[in-house]
Amino acid sequence: MPGKKVGVLYQNDDFGKDHADGLKHGLDPTKNEVVSELSFESTAVDIRSLVANMKNDGAEVVLGACIPGHCAQLVKAAQQMDWDAQIFMSYVNSDAAMFSYSNPVAMEGVITLQANKMYDWTDDPAVAEHHRIMKEYGSLPPGNFTIVGQGAGELTVTALRATCDNLTREGLMDVIHTIFKDYQGNLTLPGVTITLSETDHLAYEQMRMLRATLVDGKGKWEYFGDVISFAPEE
Repeated sequence: MPGKKVGVLYQNDDFGKDHADGLKHGLDPTKNEVVSELSFESTAVDIRSLVANMKNDGAEVVLGACIPGHCAQLVKAAQQMDWDAQIFMSYVNSDAAMFSYSNPVAMEGVITLQANKMYDWTDDPAVAEHHRIMKEYGSLPPGNFTIVGQGAGELTVTALRATCDNLTREGLMDVIHTIFKDYQGNLTLPGVTITLSETDHLAYEQMRMLRATLVDGKGKWEYFGDVISFAPEE
């Protein structure tokens, strides 16, 4: 969104700071100016005053580097203030639960990221199997968060099985650096693979954008665009 003024609202911890630093590193200052950079503690109960400050600073595009509760406050406050800034959220908000934390109308148009298949793609065999597992063993209904959980579990099991008789820290790390080369999980999106090495332990370096849409009055995350890569610089 060239020419737009940018605001960053982030948790005052490693999670939030990493998002804020990544945004500033990736922005071209000749195209986008960061006009507002505000932080809050993860224990904060109410962040609406920060949202008001960001609006007053003139931000037109906002990154919410926060967990669902605070990002929901950001969306609701923006709606109440009649502020039409384009909101981007961290990938940790990419579950349908967001539409219950903040009403679907306010959420419409919000953008986030994910690397996995959607929980409602039940025609996909891997997603159908996830629903079966959750019905038989889970205490929660299937969702994008449970999809992420199963994906992480499968990575762990794959690594432990390959470690076999050398179940030590060194043995496990050797296996991880060997078997995860362009690894395609059952629940990851086509085109999203995992490669780990001695110098790179960031599993997901490819994702697709998700947009919050309104379908028959209900909120829904929908993918758009191609898979994008954000592999760290060597």
